[in-house]
Amino acid sequence: DNVSNADIKNKTSIILKNKNIALVISNTVFKRTTGEVYSIERDSTVYTYDNEYIAKIVKYHKMSVDGDGKYRLDKQTDFIVTDGNITQVKTLEYGDVVISNYKYDSEPNILLGDMAYETPLFKVDGYEILTHDKLGKRNKNNVISMENVFTETPFQKSYKTVNFKRNLDKSGRISEIIISGSCVTSNPLNSATNFVDEKVIFEYK
Repeated sequence: DNVSNADIKNKTSIILKNKNIALVISNTVFKRTTGEVYSIERDSTVYTYDNEYIAKIVKYHKMSVDGDGKYRLDKQTDFIVTDGNITQVKTLEYGDVVISNYKYDSEPNILLGDMAYETPLFKVDGYEILTHDKLGKRNKNNVISMENVFTETPFQKSYKTVNFKRNLDKSGRISEIIISGSCVTSNPLNSATNFVDEKVIFEYK
């Protein structure tokens, strides 16, 4: 890393149990250009399931060399499932709590239809195309709206509401996810805004 005049190396291990992610361990070593190690950081994230659905994710963080080397709670995410769909996600991070409430349609779940900001599984750190099928059972239906409830209005502009629409290609595969909604911020130098028809586009080869 030439910007910080340091060498940063990371190794991440993903442990599966019953084909689902059970534990993720990430180890990062920071070295100066002289070769001196000035920080070692490790994240340990534990995934638990209930009735095959993702139920809780707890992330711990520790620092050594310039830290005390003890694990501390960094982030916790709790999921509530109702009638086969994740209807609420509670996120605790840096002492702040955000509760995300979801509504669904009555149509069968579309594969990769959660690949958009603020869907339930997108709140999982590291959720991406390679892990979407390793986080328990999929939702039964498709999320159509989300509303975040904040204990305190965030300073950084954040999503308040999001509405989701999906289009399929001729083969019945997801081709795009269209999101619209609103943002909120407590920053007096910024302004809460709405957004319309932002898109996630899928291409197949």
